[in-house]
Amino acid sequence: MGYNMRPFKGEKFIEEYGYLLDYFEDRRVVESKGRKIVVKGLIGQLMGEERFTLLEFKLNDDASYEELERIYIGRGERYKALRFIRYINYEDLTYKSRESLPKAIEKSILINEEKWVNFFNRAGLITPRTHSLELLSLIGRKTAQKILEEREKEYFKSFEDIRERVRIDPVRAIAERVLTELKGECTHYLFVKKRVF
Repeated sequence: MGYNMRPFKGEKFIEEYGYLLDYFEDRRVVESKGRKIVVKGLIGQLMGEERFTLLEFKLNDDASYEELERIYIGRGERYKALRFIRYINYEDLTYKSRESLPKAIEKSILINEEKWVNFFNRAGLITPRTHSLELLSLIGRKTAQKILEEREKEYFKSFEDIRERVRIDPVRAIAERVLTELKGECTHYLFVKKRVF
């Protein structure tokens, strides 16, 4: 059984933080408790830090924002991301959001290094013939075998440890896979929940 980074089926997951990909003046119609509400003003497109969820929020018009700013989007009081609007797919992203997305993915991976090193230490088969490591960019069958041999000797401790022992860039390998999954170009999804709207 492979190591699964996604929530269990039926589990509800709320992102705590998101990276601001783009923001713009616009209006959206939101369904809330059976009625439609018009939300207008500053709209932000964000990527969730934990599960790479793509979302839109109504932003505080009076606040200032920076590119790729880490913003609290969880439950409770929020200052910058005032109201959740909707989940979005890659196709819904603006040009600027698409340009910012690879950097946001990398930031998320770097801030959660322990979680991702743990993936390399625990990843398993996803089918009888395919190891989940082989789905990552830059990693073929030979490199996956090298990772398995190295972790048998001793679990990896950091990204630097993986780089030194296996000679790959683990951050780039994960980031490219996440981007491919967000674009919906996969048969198997390791890190991103596929959304169909």
